[in-house]
Amino acid sequence: MKKYYSFIAIAILFVCFTKPAKSACTANFTYSNVANVFNFTDASTSSSGSIITWIWNFGDLSAPSSLQNPTHTYDVCGVYNVSLTIGTSLFCSNTYSTTITVNSGMTGSFTSMVDTTTGVAAFTGSPLGLNINYAWTFGDGNTGTGAAATNTYAASGTYYVCLTISDTAGICTDVYCDSVVVYISTPSCSSTFTYTDNGSGNLTFQVAPIVITDTYAWDYGDGTTGTLPVSLHTYATAGTYYVCLTTNDPLTSCTSIYCDSVVAAGTGGICSVTYTYIDVNGIVAFTVIPPSLTSNYSWTFGDGNTGTGAVTTNTYAVAGNYYVCVTMVDAFNSCTDTFCDSIVTNITGIGILENDAADFDLSVYPNPVTNNVTVSFELLISSTVNIELFDIIGNKISSNSICQTSGKHQTIINTETLSQGTYLIKLSSETGNSSKLIIKK
Repeated sequence: MKKYYSFIAIAILFVCFTKPAKSACTANFTYSNVANVFNFTDASTSSSGSIITWIWNFGDLSAPSSLQNPTHTYDVCGVYNVSLTIGTSLFCSNTYSTTITVNSGMTGSFTSMVDTTTGVAAFTGSPLGLNINYAWTFGDGNTGTGAAATNTYAASGTYYVCLTISDTAGICTDVYCDSVVVYISTPSCSSTFTYTDNGSGNLTFQVAPIVITDTYAWDYGDGTTGTLPVSLHTYATAGTYYVCLTTNDPLTSCTSIYCDSVVAAGTGGICSVTYTYIDVNGIVAFTVIPPSLTSNYSWTFGDGNTGTGAVTTNTYAVAGNYYVCVTMVDAFNSCTDTFCDSIVTNITGIGILENDAADFDLSVYPNPVTNNVTVSFELLISSTVNIELFDIIGNKISSNSICQTSGKHQTIINTETLSQGTYLIKLSSETGNSSKLIIKK
């Protein structure tokens, strides 16, 4: 029996002393992030001395950190294995690892260098990283891969090159495109250009050199084009535009393209406006000086009426003095100016008055007019419409009668032979009449 109990005691001691010992220190951490910036917080514990060292490995080939609670920014999307190794004052060590997902997006770009002799262009993508895929389209039908890529262009020109970057985990992607100008053995018909900023978004472009036999095509970078060797162009808003000039020599079948960035700068709040007016029997036509394509104009006519536009009219019910103000807002130059002055109206003579009968909903455009003015009106019922044109002293210049059904209609009056000045277009029918002033430039 004693032998039996001795065996049991030995077995119990064996179990007790061979059971794996629990680690006296345990590494652990938590984290939070905003976009691709991660804040790591130590959550380690120790019963074997105090924790005195922390070694962080962020999994992206960056340098380790020895801070207890570090912050780390990831440049590229992906899945990363982050580990923390701790050490205590009593030489206990432990490591904890986990994976994190960075999915805040990535921004790509590239630089390029072009050999003008061979047409070989070398591209370098950004950002650089081991877990990034790079896909190129070179704008000539060719493609490529890798952070560093080359492409051989067969002809000179401007090519639209795009780089698509994505992380190898398939989480994030970005596309960056830019124009690349390629010159191969600079052609004999090559041209450049200079420009002068005239203010308020108006620029003068000039080809250099100008060859009489060459033809030119401009792309002003805002969706508009031109063909003159010396051309004026007005931009609607201040900014930088990528302008391209294509030169063609029909004698040698040579074509070249030259592009450059052009800055259309605003004046930073310097603008001024006045106006002139013409009174025709109480119908007053106002014109701002100087007119600007980039400005908006609002009017107060002194009789409670208001208006808009660089050219506008107002019909006064009573002759007299009125205090008229115009306010210009120049979006291009970011400035505002107001001009006010007294005007005198007289209601005598021929009695031609501009009026807006609701039955017609009459409008005329463009105004001021050069060659043709479009008359737009609407009839509530079928009717014979008389369309008459008068000069400033009441002489009838033209007249036309047309039978129209109800609905909206348009007709065109030729004004090419008219002298510069103010004219009245009058519509009349069985239901009433309506008239509008126009100004011939």
